[in-house]
Formats: sequence, C-alpha cells, structure tokens
Amino acid sequence: NIPVMMRVEISGSRNIYYSTSVKEKHLPMLKKMERLNGVPLSEKNKDYFRRLQKSFTEGASWEIKEQSTFRKNQKNRWVSLFQLLKKLPLLVPKLFRPTNITMKTKKIRLQEESNGFNYLQLLLYFFKARRKIKQNEKIYKSMVESPNFDEKYVLFSSSYQPERTTCPDASYYTDLLLIIDILAKSIPGDWKIYYKEHPTNFLHPNNKYFFRGHMFRSKEFFEKVKSYPQVKIVDVASDNYKLIDNSQAVATASGTSALEAAVRGKVGMIFGNSWFEGCDGVFRIKTLEDSKLAISKANSGYKADLDQIMRFREAFMELTKDCPIETDTPLGEEDFSSSYARFVKASKNNLDDLGLL
Repeated sequence: NIPVMMRVEISGSRNIYYSTSVKEKHLPMLKKMERLNGVPLSEKNKDYFRRLQKSFTEGASWEIKEQSTFRKNQKNRWVSLFQLLKKLPLLVPKLFRPTNITMKTKKIRLQEESNGFNYLQLLLYFFKARRKIKQNEKIYKSMVESPNFDEKYVLFSSSYQPERTTCPDASYYTDLLLIIDILAKSIPGDWKIYYKEHPTNFLHPNNKYFFRGHMFRSKEFFEKVKSYPQVKIVDVASDNYKLIDNSQAVATASGTSALEAAVRGKVGMIFGNSWFEGCDGVFRIKTLEDSKLAISKANSGYKADLDQIMRFREAFMELTKDCPIETDTPLGEEDFSSSYARFVKASKNNLDDLGLL
C-alpha cells in the first residue's frame, strides 16, 4: 500500500505527467477535468482541435512528420550511402568499443558486464535489420488492397512494436492478432476490417533511432492477418483521416488514432491502457462483449461530445504545463534539473489535491 508516482510520457508529443497507477494512467485527467468544469478553454487547446479536424497534413504530430522525412530518405540509396560514409571517420576508431545498445550477443553470457553490442556488431546488425524490414515491406505491399469507401468497415490502426504502448500498456492485447479475432467476431457480416500497418515498423535503423520493426513482423504475421476473410490490408501511405472519416469505428491497441476518431465523429476503440481512456467517444475494450457494444454504438450513429473531449485535453494540458521538456528555450543541465524538480513537486501536489496520493 505504498503510494507511487509514475512518470508517463506521451508518444507523438513532448508532454509528460505523473500518474499513480500503471493500469489507470487516465485518472489524473478525469479528476482534473472535474475541477476545471466551467473554466474557459485555452486558445492553444482550441487551436489543437482546429488542426485535428482539418487535413492529415495539418493535424499530424511532429513525430509523424519527422518519420515521413525518414521514409523519404531511406528510399534514396545515395542518401543512405552518404550518411554512412559521413559517419565512418568517427566510427572506425571505436569499432570494438561497447555501445549503449543492450542486446545480447551470441558469444557473451547475459550476466557479463561486457554483454551487448560493440560498434562493429551494431553496424552489422543494422544491415541485417534493414534487409529484414525491406522484406517485410515488400510482403506487405504485395497484400495491399484499395479501400472501398462504399462499404462499411472498422479501421484497425496497428502499433509500432516492440514499444511500451503495447507491452505493457496493452497487456495480452500486445498480440495484435487477438484484437483482430475479437473485431472479426464483433462486426456485422457485411462489414470489413481495414488493417493499416504502423509506418514506423518499416523504418530502417539510423544514426538517430534504433527502429526495431523487424522484431514483431514477419511473412507469417502478415499472412495470418490476410487470412481473415473480413480483413483488407491497406497502404501505410493512405491518408489516415480519410480512412477515419469513411469508417464506422477505429480500433487500436492504445494509439491516438482512437482519439482522432472520436474528434472526427467516429467511435474510438482502445484495447489497452492509454492516457485518454475515459475520454468521451473512446471505448475501452477488455472483452468480446465490450467490443460488440462499441460496434453497436458505431452502427447506431453514435458521436462523442466534442466539448467534453476538449475539456479532457484541457485537463491534460494543465497537468503537463510546467514540464520543462515543453519549453522552446534549451536549458543547461543544471537549469533543467532544477526545472524538472519543480515539476515533480508540482505534480505531487496536484495528485495530492486530486486525492490520488
């Protein structure tokens, strides 16, 4: 019964807040939302929702835009070769030095302090990973079908894996095939499931990020997805908002596509724990019956109360506003430490005030 403060970092944004439970990370927002009842919405929040209701280009997060640039660069072999040649002078002197990538190597016991990649092993592994990711993308593209916006469908927005957003946040729904199983048993006979792979699973590791999409994807995985008679696989480059707008509902393990769906007038379904659980229009799915209820809501034309969604996010902004990561002015290490310490203290006071500690 020891109270716990847990740091929660939001993918696709630089916001951080503190919660008191792994399984109920959304509780601070719900409690704060009650306190803000009647308080006018901030212009910054209103602007966020204006962008979210426009085109995908305008509404996409900085993370999505950055990854779009990565995808363009990785398609150009000359750019990749130039980046490698540019790094070689710095890389050669430390080829046999250890890296901070803690992946077990074949010849070293896990218990050894020296376990992990040196730079040469990491470089070779990157080449293997790139080859596997390219193979996965080629397999995926061979299965892609064009969306038919005259038919009814649930958009299943897949997750990047391995990542905290599914393990542990989605618990047993880390197995995305289990989600497809439940959706297939929940939808009416004339509906489809449009499976859209998370584009990050096809990004190659580079000098900035160690993308690991090859670890949870394979030919067998995509063949299994394709084997469901209700499933259509759609292009990862498809306009996400267009797919949302023409769907009946949007399902995801714990991704923000479900929140975007609610904002754009569709039912959002999350199978894992997310910071926006409890937000109007977003349904938490734990069982087959939960899924059937959400699909029933979607079939009846249910739409969320946009004002309630905006107020939920206003509470989120209040809880994250003092986080120094949001600042536009770079801080030195000492200043950052002091600022972050103040943020932790303010977060504790907030949780105390909300009755969560």
